Amino acid sequence: MKKYDLIVVGGGTAGLSAAAHTAEPGKTALVLESLPKLGGNGVFAPISVFGLSRSAKCAPPRVC
Repeated sequence: MKKYDLIVVGGGTAGLSAAAHTAEPGKTALVLESLPKLGGNGVFAPISVFGLSRSAKCAPPRVC
């Protein structure tokens, strides 16, 4: 079993920021995320409605 110095639950902007700011040289960090992409609510996906392109937030249960 691998050991980590820091475990962050949630790969959104706050989780990634926390992992980056608390990481130290020589230490290992693990970021756990339930979705296949990191970024949380900051992830946008292009969609087309009535021929118009827009960006929409991906919200669970939809996986982008």
